[in-house]
Amino acid sequence: MGIIALAPHLAGLLSPFPVFGVVMAVFTHRTHGASAAVSVLDGLIMGLAAPPSSSSPWPSRSHRSD
Repeated sequence: MGIIALAPHLAGLLSPFPVFGVVMAVFTHRTHGASAAVSVLDGLIMGLAAPPSSSSPWPSRSHRSD
């Protein structure tokens, strides 16, 4: 039930990021070029992925002790 109950709230929190990302990429591309726009989108994706990956209830493979 936890993930099902949380899904609508996450969708509402994450919905502005595609619009924000497109606006940032377009203006960065216009002022600084394609490579800078790619860097902006890479940073946005890494920033969006960082909180869920750091608070995952499942252990990371990199922290596994053999």
